[in-house]
Amino acid sequence: MNVEDHMILRVPEDWLQEFEGKHRLEINPIDFPEEEPNRVFSVKVKNKVSLGFLLDLPCIIESHKTLDCINFFKACDIAQMLLVVPEYEKSNPRGKYSTLSKTLVKGTKYKAKSGITPGTHNITSRFFRQEMVEDPEEVKKVESLIKKVMDTGTAKIVEEEIIELREDEPIPENQEYIYNPQEEI
Repeated sequence: MNVEDHMILRVPEDWLQEFEGKHRLEINPIDFPEEEPNRVFSVKVKNKVSLGFLLDLPCIIESHKTLDCINFFKACDIAQMLLVVPEYEKSNPRGKYSTLSKTLVKGTKYKAKSGITPGTHNITSRFFRQEMVEDPEEVKKVESLIKKVMDTGTAKIVEEEIIELREDEPIPENQEYIYNPQEEI
């Protein structure tokens, strides 16, 4: 691999120990039944071999480099990730509860539902939410209420009355007054 090539490689946790030393990573494309060409790879590190699937990330990731640990410059854009499934899943990588099935957007074959950081977990369901469908009858009711309020207007003259009651005196019944803006006082 060229020094300027960038990729995201997501491996099972038990593989992480293999990457601590200087081991050769071998990635070779393979023809897998019912899969698109150049989407399935054989991934090998030391004595571990499994399948890797090239997935499309939900958003583009910028990769940056530095020469002096102060100034950074953009090196490339990354839009795909190679997901290595655990060895015990390589016989049925698209099983119902497999790592690959949990990573993909429902109904797609190669689109990841999450980015690579915790903040982008399930971003496709949060960011690309479907719009609510409004009930036309409910919209008509709200429109008529707003129209009534607009037609009524605001009160021009307001009178207030403060009533003080003694402890044993009953509270008088409320008298409702309906304001009519066309009726001048």
